[in-house]
Parts: sequence; C-alpha cells; structure tokens
Amino acid sequence: MNKRGISPLIATVLLIGFVIVLGALLWIFLSGQVIQFQEKEAAKCSVTDAANTKISVSSCTPDVDIITLMVSNQGQGTIDGFRIRMFAGDTGVSVMQADTFEPGDSREFGVRTDELGSLPDKAEVFPFIIKEGGSVAVCDDNKIEVSCDK
Repeated sequence: MNKRGISPLIATVLLIGFVIVLGALLWIFLSGQVIQFQEKEAAKCSVTDAANTKISVSSCTPDVDIITLMVSNQGQGTIDGFRIRMFAGDTGVSVMQADTFEPGDSREFGVRTDELGSLPDKAEVFPFIIKEGGSVAVCDDNKIEVSCDK
C-alpha cells in the first residue's frame, strides 16, 4: 500500500492557522459581550445618585386611556424623568416619561395606556437621571409601586 499523508510542515501550518482563526472568532465574540456589559453597568445609578433620587407617588388615577400619577421629588438631586411599568393582570407595559423634577417638586402627569389594552391595576415608577454623555441611568432600587384606583 502506498498511502501518503500530508507533510509535517503543512500539518503545522494548518494547525497554527486553525488556532489563529479560532482565537480571532473568540476575540470578536467576547469583545461584543464586554461592550454590552460596560454599557449596562454605565446605565445604572451610582450609590450617590440613588441616594439623591428619592420619590413618592401619592396617587394613580386611571381614566379612559390615561392614568394620572401624582409624583414628588423628595431627594436632593434633580430627576430627569421616570420609567413607568403598568400592569393589568398579568400583562405589563413599560414607558419612559421625560420630565425634569427639581428637589421638592411635586406634580401630576398623565401616561397613556393604549399599549396595555385596558386600565392598569398597578404601576411601578422608577426615577432616572441623564448622565454625562447622554446615557440614561434608571434607579431601579428607588422603585415605587402604587395601586391604581378604578
């Protein structure tokens, strides 16, 4: 039998090429993951931001296709807006409401409930701030949950 394999030199070149391609693919995959992780971490409130963004929600009043929330900024920092999650039974929808609240401000604002399909039973309100560079940092730890009276 006259079977011949590839030469050791070609086998070595192929093996090195395979390792380089595999390393490049791994690098591309992990660099995307690291960027996503950095963006996610940058979008969180710092401990100081969380301490300065205390809110209270005194009422949630549904009416046809809108709910009215009475919100107060009880912290020491300016709040740039709110993320509101509304729930009707097991169905939930989240909306962003940009509205600057200075410390001590209190006001009502309306949130449309069209996407929910019915009036909500409850709402969760999260304050957010806009950091340098324009990224939005939602203060999840400062969530206020309020029942909506029907």
